[in-house]
Amino acid sequence: MNVTKTQALITDVKPKKENGEDGLVLVSFVKAKFSVPREVIDALMPGDGFTDQFYKDDDTRLECVCPIIFYEKVEDIRVTMHIGTKPMVFEAAKIASNMKLTPQPGQYIQVECKLQVHPTVIQSGKIDAAVAQEWIDIEISPMTDSILAAVA
Repeated sequence: MNVTKTQALITDVKPKKENGEDGLVLVSFVKAKFSVPREVIDALMPGDGFTDQFYKDDDTRLECVCPIIFYEKVEDIRVTMHIGTKPMVFEAAKIASNMKLTPQPGQYIQVECKLQVHPTVIQSGKIDAAVAQEWIDIEISPMTDSILAAVA
């Protein structure tokens, strides 16, 4: 999934500690809502033109206004959250299963998902504070092989 800088609404944050390779690590589950061009979803789904079924010309087909649930996890992504003055970049992040995709007018898909990131304590506090903000900018991109090797 490759989402260029777009506005997102952070609706909930659940921080907790999990067992990791180096003992207990902080993990935050961040619920986010944002819209992306339908091509972003087409690239994520198997086959060609997954979102063609929802659109006729430049508008949403009225019979397809209910959300679609994507049950697969999306792993090995880089999430960048623009909160405050310095962007926070999270490597080896995940999108949890049950991502909700809702077709919108104008060839966009509204995405509601739960991002799993590993913040520092300070970053966790900033993410918690973002729930009260109106919008933040967010970016999601696949991790390259060199980044994956460095994180492993």
